[in-house]
Amino acid sequence: MPHRFVISRALFLLPALCILAALLASPAAWGNEQPYGVVVRCFDGDTVRLQDGRVVRLTGIDTPEVRHGDSPAQYYAAEAKALLERLVLQKTVRLRAVGEGRDHYQRMLAVLELEDGTNVNRRMLEEGAAFAYRHKKHPAHFTDDMLQAQREALQAQRGFWQKILALPAATESYVGNKNSWRFFPAHSKEGQRIKAKNQQALQGLAQAFTQGFSPARVTSFWPTLPH
Repeated sequence: MPHRFVISRALFLLPALCILAALLASPAAWGNEQPYGVVVRCFDGDTVRLQDGRVVRLTGIDTPEVRHGDSPAQYYAAEAKALLERLVLQKTVRLRAVGEGRDHYQRMLAVLELEDGTNVNRRMLEEGAAFAYRHKKHPAHFTDDMLQAQREALQAQRGFWQKILALPAATESYVGNKNSWRFFPAHSKEGQRIKAKNQQALQGLAQAFTQGFSPARVTSFWPTLPH
């Protein structure tokens, strides 16, 4: 009888313990900040401002750069921004952390989810308006899901992929860093500095993106637009 009581009590407490564990594993990196917000501005295709002033960077993706000062806009930057605006502007979104808290600009890093459950970050990849930007702190299931969305868009040549994969740079040789998951021109000094154990030879942009590498800043093949 005492043993049965102990087991019953443990089973009673189990749901409460599971809830507590979930709370402790939730996005604590943001402190007591609300996991919801209304989007009032899209700076580009991967960064938004909420009504309460918080700035959120959509984690796991990167989009073409809009014009900054004297730096011209990159190809498809306007389209990526317009898509994000259609998805989230003036809407309530849920912020979900997937391993990171903030970037070095102190922007919140999160997945944005709409009220119907749509994963906005993934949607940007599905439409060919963003490429995957993986991070070591991201859970494996999240990275796999995002890369699957990218591969499908790349294969269908949606959004910017048709033009990007037709560039002369698309057939050049690159080297990927399996530690940072960035790729570089094969003969660049940055690429040659990668430790041998971390090097991954990549023949062309399609292979680099399919395998989950994203371009390092020195890999400047992306077309820009006239001022």
